[in-house]
Amino acid sequence: MKKFTTFLVAGFATISAFAQMSAPAIPAVEKNPGLKATELSKFNKKANRRTDYGSWYSYTDAYKEGVLLGQEYTTFVRWVMPDTNAGFVYTDGKYGSIGIHVLGSMFDPKDSLFQSTGQEVLTKFNPYTVDTIAWTEYYVRNLDSIDIGGVMTEVIDTVVVEYFDFTGIQFRGFTFNNMTHINGSPKTSTYQKGSLRNTSAIKTDYILLGSKDRDSIDLANGRLYGSVGYVVPGIKSMSTSAGTDVRINTTCFSLAFKPMVRANLGDTIINWNNVATTKKINSYGVRMAYIENNFWEITSPFRVNNAFWTNAQLLFGATVNGWSSYLPTTAYNTGFFLPYDIHISTQNLKTADIQPIQNLAVYPNPANMGSNFHVSFNSANITSGNVEIMDLNGKVVAAGDVRNFAAGVNTVSLNASLTAGIYMVAVKTANGTQSTKLIVQ
Repeated sequence: MKKFTTFLVAGFATISAFAQMSAPAIPAVEKNPGLKATELSKFNKKANRRTDYGSWYSYTDAYKEGVLLGQEYTTFVRWVMPDTNAGFVYTDGKYGSIGIHVLGSMFDPKDSLFQSTGQEVLTKFNPYTVDTIAWTEYYVRNLDSIDIGGVMTEVIDTVVVEYFDFTGIQFRGFTFNNMTHINGSPKTSTYQKGSLRNTSAIKTDYILLGSKDRDSIDLANGRLYGSVGYVVPGIKSMSTSAGTDVRINTTCFSLAFKPMVRANLGDTIINWNNVATTKKINSYGVRMAYIENNFWEITSPFRVNNAFWTNAQLLFGATVNGWSSYLPTTAYNTGFFLPYDIHISTQNLKTADIQPIQNLAVYPNPANMGSNFHVSFNSANITSGNVEIMDLNGKVVAAGDVRNFAAGVNTVSLNASLTAGIYMVAVKTANGTQSTKLIVQ
């Protein structure tokens, strides 16, 4: 990175002695599972009033279009269980236990990548209501009923969904390749290792799964397929006045699975090697995604949209490699994404209010290697910020000095000595962020 200045980010602990973690192996049978899902439009809760702005957001879609330029993810099932007792037998006959116990994601509407899929980029001044969150789920149901006191009783399993606003979120960072990488999760100090719950949650929902819910496995044909899991939280984010934390209107959610019948050590959920094997317990999984060897970088406080999970090492309160309670999936050499859709509503805002930085342009574009280029934009009010240049992997390769911008037209001239390629130029201010593409030839 060509460093014109230091962009300071306060309010999080940094892990300096960080060793990048190797991505866990994904069994072939769990990659690219099928999807037989109800259309998301069924769950599209409209904005509450005619003056509301409301829209669906998908960070994985935005990252795909804005950074990967349409490159497709590999998807897979990440199974979520309360302990490591149960596992799977794969086609090679090897047994693998469940290693993820809580799974979730941050949501930051200030991320300029949302522009690549047509969503409005909010500012720290914009509170919003989370209307709906939807994801692809996989429910393996091996056990329909059990004997309780001589009465055969239907097995009801539970997915616990917890929601957090800024007061319950902890921002952490790690230093890698001489850059500070930012991530968020629920507060680690309020994680409850016994229940997998977090006392900082502002609301909890419970999804009950019974005999009428679909089984997500076709053993005869060796197939997994998913359906849409969704919640209607109705929680509200916070917002801020000038000068306070730019991350204040972030939110996040987490998922945990609570089966009615807990697994015994060595129980098998699915035996892909022998479909006739007796199976005793139910299991729950969520679709995730990755690009091989794509290190997912988040170096700006305006775009904290990482996924996180509690793995087996952190399950009972241990600290591993500097991490406790929740591990950001950006810490691996291959970053793991949680594809989910979130519908939010923001009241009484016009587009001009949501977009304080407008008419962003770079010229000349294309630019020649080693030559100057200029960044021009309109600011709705007096603010401070800087200009950053990122490659297509999201890595910041150059950053301009933090400076004051006037209300109205602003022009910044740069010479970053860029090599030939395609870059993203972002204007990042205290009020919001806008980005556009730059071609260097």
